[in-house]
Amino acid sequence: MSRRPSPPLTLALLLAFSLGSLPAALLLGAVPLELGRALHDSTSSDALILWQVRAPRALLGWTAGAALSLAGLLLQALFRNPLASPYTLGISSGAALGAGLALSAGGLPALGLLPEGARLLGAQGGALAGAALAGALVWALGRRAERGGAGGLLLAGVALNFTLASLLLLLQVLADPSQSLRILRWLMGGLDAAAWGQLPAPALVLALALPLAWGGARQLDLLSLGEETAHGRGLRLPLLTGGIFWLSSLLVAVLVAATGPIGFVGLMAPHAARLLVGPGHRRLIPAALALGSGFLVLADAAARTALAPAELPVGVITACLGGPVFLLMLLRRT
Repeated sequence: MSRRPSPPLTLALLLAFSLGSLPAALLLGAVPLELGRALHDSTSSDALILWQVRAPRALLGWTAGAALSLAGLLLQALFRNPLASPYTLGISSGAALGAGLALSAGGLPALGLLPEGARLLGAQGGALAGAALAGALVWALGRRAERGGAGGLLLAGVALNFTLASLLLLLQVLADPSQSLRILRWLMGGLDAAAWGQLPAPALVLALALPLAWGGARQLDLLSLGEETAHGRGLRLPLLTGGIFWLSSLLVAVLVAATGPIGFVGLMAPHAARLLVGPGHRRLIPAALALGSGFLVLADAAARTALAPAELPVGVITACLGGPVFLLMLLRRT
């Protein structure tokens, strides 16, 4: 029976996988790329493809994968449930509904007269507003139901998720075919509109959230053991619960505004990392971020090349690739 690699070796391999996904994504695509020409001739078409298309897309995918993984990890610790994900609380549905309202003439008629880039900015603003309103509503309902406990938040999030999803379906039915298709495309999630200007907000939020999560690794370990254990060790549960909720909500809101809802990454990466390095958050945090970032970058590369020159939404690829991997890991564990 072969022994598992040690946790430090596993973390090193995961980091190599994460960083190695970036050059792989730069080289993969429907159009063959001459790397030497792209690096030495800034006016060539190869340089344009490399620096204006593939590079921002790969970096946005890497940042989004890491941020979604961190949000999923925080929520799984909060709910002590490996099936918790960034979309459990209804934040993603709120963002999707806000974007859908902005993309439809019924939600914001002036957008119909604007160019595509301006409509995209309107969708991002709508997504942020919808996520903020959904987060505030879940928090208020959760505190009223169970005084801020994780159980009340989870129930409120699930209920709100169904309600917002129904409203989004109603919006699609009422919209004209072109608007309905635009909303559906947003809901699939994607990195096809990635640009350098989209990187600062997700990167800044991730840079803010990561040290907070790392500094609270011990508290996350205690919370994973149960609220009674955490309370007995002196943790201030309402403050900790609120911090985890709003930090994960902020991550999801900014990411959905930038890329649309990309599912499964926040569910799969933390669980897979837990199987590889154990439950301790000092190891779990870097492992989950490495897995999620590398996975999303390579999934987007597959979305660009699988049916080239046509392109698939990366959200479809994450579900198709992540589902079987998740099931295999569960079977291997049993």
